[in-house]
Amino acid sequence: MTRQRLALSILGGVMALAAATLNHAGIRELVEKIVNDEVTFELSVVDDRGTPVDGATVWFFGDDATRTDLRVEDMRRLVARHGGDLDFIFENSFHPELLIERTQADGRATVRLEDSDLGGLESVRTHFAVLKRGWLPEVLTRTTRTGARENITVRLKRNPDAPADARLERLDHLRAVAHAIVNSPGDVLTEANERRLRDIGTELRKLASELEKDGAVDAAAAVYYNLAYLPTVTVEENRSDGTKMREYTTGFHADSPQKVSDRAAAWGLVKSHPAVSYQAVLEKYESEGLLGGPTAGRDAVRKAYLADSEKFFDAYAAQAWPTFHVPLWQMYGALGQADRACEALKTFHEFEPSYYTAAQWRKQLENYEADVRLFRSSPSRKCELPGLAQAAR
Repeated sequence: MTRQRLALSILGGVMALAAATLNHAGIRELVEKIVNDEVTFELSVVDDRGTPVDGATVWFFGDDATRTDLRVEDMRRLVARHGGDLDFIFENSFHPELLIERTQADGRATVRLEDSDLGGLESVRTHFAVLKRGWLPEVLTRTTRTGARENITVRLKRNPDAPADARLERLDHLRAVAHAIVNSPGDVLTEANERRLRDIGTELRKLASELEKDGAVDAAAAVYYNLAYLPTVTVEENRSDGTKMREYTTGFHADSPQKVSDRAAAWGLVKSHPAVSYQAVLEKYESEGLLGGPTAGRDAVRKAYLADSEKFFDAYAAQAWPTFHVPLWQMYGALGQADRACEALKTFHEFEPSYYTAAQWRKQLENYEADVRLFRSSPSRKCELPGLAQAAR
């Protein structure tokens, strides 16, 4: 399932989509209802008294044109393992199918499944998780016919065993406001939005500094990390002809020194989120050419990466983000360690089977065999993934 918005992922890839809008909202909704098969969910998140919950995070994924195998158990597993890292998880950085919305001050969030993504499906299953620091998560599933609009009320309960720093309520609110600015209908690229997002960044930076001075290092790390992913709108005047140059981003990108600095600040402060700390390890080795081609000169980098990664996985295997498994088996393969590469791939598949479809897992096996040939390895046995009937031959 892909989201049709202008987006910049952690890997620096840009996906742009422009959509024409009608001036009258009622006419637009009528036309969309007639010509579109999109599915819309209107979520209302409240507490046990019915009071709206501001700044809750909504994770969701489900059926689309590319796959229909995702299950609610997959969502429950992600929440159980990684819900504690919710302040550091963004689209395109954690699980390839996971999409994110945020509730506004009225406790509402809108999830739209675009008709172009649904590929002619008559009905879709969508799995949701609603999370908020200091509250127990709620996981739910809805099966809906395409073209439908459904209202969902989700009631959250306080988690008495996990009290939250009240100062981070401001992060939740501002993060949701920024999310809404760049995902709202109409013209996003305005000077007013540029100022609003800049003001949000200023307030969050002040909050991060205050938390850091108070010794609340994990809370400060969360704010700095969100600053690194804060959407931005830039409107600049072209001095030669006076035209306006407009652009915006919705995530981290390595071309921004400020975003790089904010993420590094988060990595330097965080204490209780080992997966976030391990990101800094990955970044270090990627900058040293870890993911380059089959060059013998990179073997030292690969060996050092594997040594550090093995320490991390030995201590925190259950907390490892699914994305961390991707380079692990590949680097064993690049060093000619075919059996260890196979075991790492099998561990990945067992740990998070929803990361790929069955066909994509078979493709990973094909890639493994290609590496065996490329690096002239000598595996002691054929590599197979349990449950895949057509493993690589």
